[in-house]
Amino acid sequence: MSYKLFDINGHEVNQGDLQQKEIWYEEGISFEQAFIDKYGNALSLEINPEKKTNRFTVDLLNTNTGNLGDLKTQTTPFFQSSFKYGIDPQYAVTFNHKDYIRYSKFYDNLELYFWIDWYVVKFEGKQTIKVDPMNGV
Repeated sequence: MSYKLFDINGHEVNQGDLQQKEIWYEEGISFEQAFIDKYGNALSLEINPEKKTNRFTVDLLNTNTGNLGDLKTQTTPFFQSSFKYGIDPQYAVTFNHKDYIRYSKFYDNLELYFWIDWYVVKFEGKQTIKVDPMNGV
């Protein structure tokens, strides 16, 4: 099925750009620091010190509990969640099964933080689906 995505300014988002993982990984590093700058104190979080020597480890450390955490930055809602699962796309995100398996295998008490910032707010395919801009944890 062919579809188009649009940002909060009505500009079409290039679907190929959303799939370039190395670009997103590099942006993810800046997202981690931006997340800590914005929410770190309130949530008692800091960047996992192990990130200095292992860029593939989980992102965060909860300084109150000592638990590790991982940041999932979401800029695009799961637009077809209503059609597929009856969940309002305004509040729907995706979570990779391979991440679930890895987390389950290697981490006890891992905390997941979903930072939502709907940059993409409109889906045009068989139907048009819109969400309101939203930002938060």
